Amino acid sequence: ENLWREDLEEGGMADDGGSSPPSLAVEEPGRFGFLPTGTELGIYVGIECLWHVSLFSVCYRYRPLVALGKTPWGRNFLKSTKSFLASKGGRMAAVGSGTTAFLESPWKRATTEWFFFNKIIGLPLWPTKLAAAHILASQPVVKGMIRRFAVVDT
Repeated sequence: ENLWREDLEEGGMADDGGSSPPSLAVEEPGRFGFLPTGTELGIYVGIECLWHVSLFSVCYRYRPLVALGKTPWGRNFLKSTKSFLASKGGRMAAVGSGTTAFLESPWKRATTEWFFFNKIIGLPLWPTKLAAAHILASQPVVKGMIRRFAVVDT
């Protein structure tokens, strides 16, 4: 019956019979459901920055796709991809020769690897990053820091 009973019991909004949604106050984390707000948003942005910088650094330093291409499975995959592109002819055959020249620059290669891994690993990891931001924002240490900064700012 009352969709907002849990919020009413926590004192999140005035009791108006449960007809209105919960309060959307910024200081209350998680009020937009799965999207971060307030403190969670700041923590989520920090997690995203850390993720992207770390992933790019690993790609630049360790060259994971190049290492994968040197394995027997990787060599077979590249050979079959080249033969597939050559069988298509035209523009598809030119793609293979252009990528070799493009990937010779370390920055371009690292950016390509970062993009690849971010799409393969980053998309399923997104809900985990949101959950981590929510969990971190609800920690007493973080709440205490926010209260301390709120007192200093006013």
